[in-house]
Amino acid sequence: MKSYDELIDDLLELSFAEDIGDGDHTTLCCIPENEMGKSQLIIKEEGILAGVEIALKVFKKFDPELKTTVFIKDGEHVKPGDIAFVTEGKIQSLLQTERLMLNIMQRMSGIATTTAKYMAELDGLKTKVLDTRKTTPGMRLLEKEAVKLLVLELSKMDGATFFMNLHNEMPKEQEELFNNAINKYIVDKIPVQHIIGYSYFYGYKMIVNSSVLIPRPETEELVGLVLSYYDDLFNGKKVDVVDVGTGSGNIAIALCKEETNMTLTATDISEEALQTA
Repeated sequence: MKSYDELIDDLLELSFAEDIGDGDHTTLCCIPENEMGKSQLIIKEEGILAGVEIALKVFKKFDPELKTTVFIKDGEHVKPGDIAFVTEGKIQSLLQTERLMLNIMQRMSGIATTTAKYMAELDGLKTKVLDTRKTTPGMRLLEKEAVKLLVLELSKMDGATFFMNLHNEMPKEQEELFNNAINKYIVDKIPVQHIIGYSYFYGYKMIVNSSVLIPRPETEELVGLVLSYYDDLFNGKKVDVVDVGTGSGNIAIALCKEETNMTLTATDISEEALQTA
């Protein structure tokens, strides 16, 4: 059985593969490789801080040369304006570790803060707050979802049809395909979207592979924001839009689909990404 540190390392490796793949192309094409800088984690809400130790592991795994000075430790009470830590090093590394670090710390701090509130309410009583195995990380639910996606894709069935045939034996050819796909996901740590070759973005089925990043929900918000600005500023007029660092072309394609008056030019430093787009 793997140790705690080994499980955390596996989780970070999978998270980096899903988040930045072979690199954040926008950062890589806009920021000089040896440009140095610093970032600081500024607290926005009152609560209990958690995830600092994991954040240090995120930085170390991606770039061992990043240096972090910690001012507030895990479990301490924080208020808006507090600075938890400052990290210095290559700006490219700071930008490529930012999202994973924030996602982990926001989730862990939220759980710690909520738990502290329940404990305060129960102060003086015999009731105790206990954690259980029914949690979301590690990534139990994500791995179950990954298996479901692989089964549906390889069986060429929708969810309803698959469950209606749940007791039927899987054809040998499909079983081999499924086992190979699961092996890629678990052993080689290849994201599910790269295995099945697509992901959904803004309601559209987009091609993805190891040359591009996997579309994220927050990027869909950017498309919505651009469309909102277009309606406010141009409202039906023809406009030219340039998407720099387009990657898989998700943003450019979605904008063209949603607004026919936009003429999009998509650019990227990666030829493989452009071929995918």
